[in-house]
Order: sequence, then structure tokens, then C-alpha cells
Amino acid sequence: MCSRCIDYKRLYSYPIVGLSEQIERGMGAHSLPFLFSNRLWYNGAISMKTRKKQEGFSLVELLVVVIIIAIVAAIAIPSLLASRRAANEASAIASLRTIHSAQSTYFGINGNTSFGTVANLVSAGLIDSAIGSLSKSGYTFTLTLPASAPFSTYCANANATTQGSTGVRRFGVGNQGTIYQDPSATVTCAAGVLTPAVTASPIQ
Repeated sequence: MCSRCIDYKRLYSYPIVGLSEQIERGMGAHSLPFLFSNRLWYNGAISMKTRKKQEGFSLVELLVVVIIIAIVAAIAIPSLLASRRAANEASAIASLRTIHSAQSTYFGINGNTSFGTVANLVSAGLIDSAIGSLSKSGYTFTLTLPASAPFSTYCANANATTQGSTGVRRFGVGNQGTIYQDPSATVTCAAGVLTPAVTASPIQ
């Protein structure tokens, strides 16, 4: 083995205090500056690598992220809820139109003598089970007929299941087919007669 050659692998596996023994085993004194400089560079590189691995997000950085998320949520959530209410209201209007179309068809099937109950309309396949359950897309429906048959009139209304959350406007339709909307009061439907309040207005 060369007396002047340096086994770096063995050198770095020993602590600094063991350099004298390494030198005595064959590394000359002239190699000391080189050995010390390389050993210090090696230790420094290992130390920097360790520090980089241990670094993480600071508290300020985490707070900034939380604040940004809160701002985005404050902007997006109200818009999302408003869109959901608008969709529920549009669905309620479409359901009342379906009910009116079904009643008109049922009335014609029965020789223009009587409108039908919800059960009659479902049995005839004129409305689906969702509308037949009188609850759909955040709205609850009511359908009423006169006290005794034949039922010459009918009316239906729709109110938000959770007022202000699943919907704002109330709706109603009678056998004339005009759908009314009211933002502040229920469109009264009793005994087959629709009675819109003065705050109600027709939408078709």
C-alpha cells in the first residue's frame, strides 16, 4: 500500500481526534492541511443537508395559507348557496308545471268532469314518484281538491322546506295554469282554490 496515499473512506469514518493515529499509520504530516480542510467540508455538507431536511413551514406561512383559504371560502360559499336556492326554485316551478299538465290530461281522460288526487296522477303515470311524494329539491308541495267529487277545480303550491336556505320564493298554481310567485308569503291553496296574496305576481 502506498505510504502517501489517503484512504478517505477510512478517514471519514473516524472522528477528528483519531487523525494522529491515521497519520502514524502511513499518512504523512504534509497531508494534514488537506485532510483537515476536506474533513471540515464533509462535515459542513452533511450538516447543511440535515438542516434542509428538518426545515418546514413557518407559523407565518401557515397563517397566510389559512387566511387565503378563509377568504376564498367567504367569497365562494354564499355564491354556491345562492346558486343552489335558484336551482331549487327553478325545480319547484318545473314541478308545478308538470302537476298542471298532469291535471289537465287527467281531466280530459275523465270526460272533463274531475281533476285527480296525487295518487290518481301517480297511478295514471302522469307524474313521477318524486313529485308524487310531494317533496323534491328542497321544496314541499301541497295539492288540494274540493271537499266532494267530482273535483271541478284543483290547486297546488310549493314552499321551501327550510325557508331562506333551500329556497326563498313561494309558488302556487291553479286549474287556470297560471303560476304565481311570492317572496314574502305562502301562496294559499285550500279546497282546490288558489288565493294569491297582494304580494304575489304571475310568472307565466
